[in-house]
Amino acid sequence: MWKPADSSREIVEARSSWISNDDIARITAVTTRAWAVSTATLYGSGLLVFHVFCDERGIPEKDRAPISDDVLQLFLATLAGSYAKSSIVNYYAGIRAWHAVHRINWMIDKDRSALLIRGAENLVPASSKREPREPYTKEIVTVIIGELTLGNSFDTAVRACMLVLLWGIARTGECTTKTEKHSDFNPSTQVRRCNVRDEMDPRRELKVKVIHIPSTKADQQQGEDISFARHPGPLCPVTALEEHFRVNNPAEGEHLFAYTKQRTNKRVALSRTAFLKRIRSAAVTAKQPLLSGHAFRIGGTLEYLLQGVPFEVVKALGRWKSDAFQLYLRRHAQILAPYLQDRQELQEELTRLTIAVPPDS
Repeated sequence: MWKPADSSREIVEARSSWISNDDIARITAVTTRAWAVSTATLYGSGLLVFHVFCDERGIPEKDRAPISDDVLQLFLATLAGSYAKSSIVNYYAGIRAWHAVHRINWMIDKDRSALLIRGAENLVPASSKREPREPYTKEIVTVIIGELTLGNSFDTAVRACMLVLLWGIARTGECTTKTEKHSDFNPSTQVRRCNVRDEMDPRRELKVKVIHIPSTKADQQQGEDISFARHPGPLCPVTALEEHFRVNNPAEGEHLFAYTKQRTNKRVALSRTAFLKRIRSAAVTAKQPLLSGHAFRIGGTLEYLLQGVPFEVVKALGRWKSDAFQLYLRRHAQILAPYLQDRQELQEELTRLTIAVPPDS
């Protein structure tokens, strides 16, 4: 736990002359055991967010403890619109616990803080009050893929699409169609096999597979490229795509993830409905959580960060422009933070990015 600046020690509880520094250290050590490990970890995350905030605002160490009403209220107000009320309350409690552990008097107006927390709750946009969309992690994807049938035309297409979405940080609708009907497939806006190529990525100095999406949410006219490299182990998107080409062999003008329906022996495009239905069926069998299609985009972002890929490179891989990446991280900070809590440098950078832009208006 962070130790307050020495200059703040003048405002502490009365200390008897016969108590040594070792005695104080013992008291501190015992006091920290008052909270469960999970609670202490959560408080530690809150303190990290607080200190990053103070660094960004140029607030000196001596003004962080004892904390003033102004500093605390500005901190809580900055979190509003980005963090859930429960997180703000926990971060508030973490700062207060930090003071208690180091025997620093807590001189905060409780009523003012309560009003500010209530106001922060009311500032959360309606779109952010939906249930958090958890990410598809490598662990979850591995288990779900284990339920798919090797060599099966449909399952092979589903597996390849899953891994392309994950490592391409792509949107589900970019790699699937609205329906499987051939008449609904539009080659001018939807991805085909001929849209796949190999390139060298100068950012990472490695060979990557590139898929051009003719029309995307961000660029409906020119489209965008998604790219990914080989990954070790069973979750390699390049290997999965090559296996899909071997089993299903879509023609150059067919949908990229076209497959043969087992019952009718007809060629169809992989629809969003069929894709998600198969994943959820496999998830139920494997007793895994039922997640949304967007969970692949969140999951890909998370996995690259955990691998140590810089935020700027992840931003490029996900095709975010200007402040869009920061806003995306802000909306998903509550989801990403628990997975990054053991990586302080990542959590610190995530915090810097999410508090560096104003809340959604």
